[in-house]
Amino acid sequence: MINNQRNIKRRNKLKYLRNIMGDKKLNSLLSYRNLGYFPNLKNPETFNEKIQWIKLNANIENLGRFVDKYTVREYVSDNLGKDYLIPLIKVIESDKEIEFHNLPKSFIMKASHTSGYNYIVNDLKKEDFNKLKEISSQWLKINYYLETGERNYKNIKPNIVIEELISDEEDLIEYKVHCYEGVPKIIQVNGNENNVRKGNYYTAKWEKLPFYKGTPAFKKEPKKPKELSEIILAAKKLSSVFLYVRVDLYCVSGKIYFGELTFTPSGGLAKFSDKYYDYLMGSFLEIQREILIK
Repeated sequence: MINNQRNIKRRNKLKYLRNIMGDKKLNSLLSYRNLGYFPNLKNPETFNEKIQWIKLNANIENLGRFVDKYTVREYVSDNLGKDYLIPLIKVIESDKEIEFHNLPKSFIMKASHTSGYNYIVNDLKKEDFNKLKEISSQWLKINYYLETGERNYKNIKPNIVIEELISDEEDLIEYKVHCYEGVPKIIQVNGNENNVRKGNYYTAKWEKLPFYKGTPAFKKEPKKPKELSEIILAAKKLSSVFLYVRVDLYCVSGKIYFGELTFTPSGGLAKFSDKYYDYLMGSFLEIQREILIK
């Protein structure tokens, strides 16, 4: 989905506040506003506190190639196999390369140097090419680090990745596997239900966990995927060298596709239905300054 003008103004305000307040003070303020408590970064215990500690203190600049939606493809190919990659159509590196006339009927555009900047094209003939060019040009100018303070995005070269559209957005289920020291522990299942974004949580054995984070729970329980063991194995392979990472995967017609790797989910500002579950997810994570080394 493309970000509207209201969100653009909000992001510009965050960049302004970060510039005058600094990362630590702004982070504390946003935590209180979003979560209802100031983070204890001297002795972090909750999941959000530990993610915020990592964001502010850990050596995460060198994680750039893993969060970059283009360069991470090499890591996935080497460690999981190229068949798990969504087929790549084109990479746009500058305004001079923005051209859409020769693209297929449907595809998805992603800003490789950000999180959440996606645009789905279901029928290229119905699109305004000038609008697509304007979107692309704006995305290439984004500095996501200045918006969020997540230094793992700081040194990423701006690119726009254009991939095949593997499924209609309304039908797409995403399996976000939270992995601690290479062990998949919690599966966050996200999808649309009656045009509303929903999410449930499960253990790696598909035992439902009675909490949600950021999105309301599904009314109709998602079915346990037949490919669960493959999902777990894929997440395990991709997470094996990290202290913590969330491995995002899709399953379409029995085939598993890689989505992205996330090291600082929601920037450490994820809302839980109860703070107990914030502590529960945090209890699995032993933070260290060198997040790449177990």
